Amino acid sequence: SSKHMLELADTMIDLKLPVLLVAPKSKDYSFLEEGDQVMRSETPEDMDWDDPVKNMPEPKKSGRDALFMGLGDVIFPGMLVISAVSFLPEMGPEIDYVFGTMHAGPLTVGLGTLVGGLAGYVALMTQVARGNPQAGLPLLNGGSILGYLIAGIIALGPTALWQDISFF
Repeated sequence: SSKHMLELADTMIDLKLPVLLVAPKSKDYSFLEEGDQVMRSETPEDMDWDDPVKNMPEPKKSGRDALFMGLGDVIFPGMLVISAVSFLPEMGPEIDYVFGTMHAGPLTVGLGTLVGGLAGYVALMTQVARGNPQAGLPLLNGGSILGYLIAGIIALGPTALWQDISFF
């Protein structure tokens, strides 16, 4: 589980730092009306610190009023998509669009990266819907990287993905 991430998110919310995306589950939810400790099911003042494990409340079936996702969970996979489209070798047919031309190879890799990230998102939301808070970055980045590698090998070949990188 990612209890330390929940505590970190709770601290960021308390400091009013814009580091979370909030997806309400109902129309009447307001993040602004939530008090402190939004990420906790029980405030620390109400807990028995002598034996906190014994007095932990049973998880509620209703769950939270909103889903929370860190901005890094969105930014890092998005950067990989943009990098794939922008910096991979220009291979494949040219495609005309509003801002000029683009090559089909890097575009295919970018779309594959996006699809991989969405597959990771589906896996993440499946776990969250079951009531298991998860660290989003491993699933989202893992899906994006797999999508990048699979689409890159298919569209450009492994040598184009390597781009003269050497470990020696």
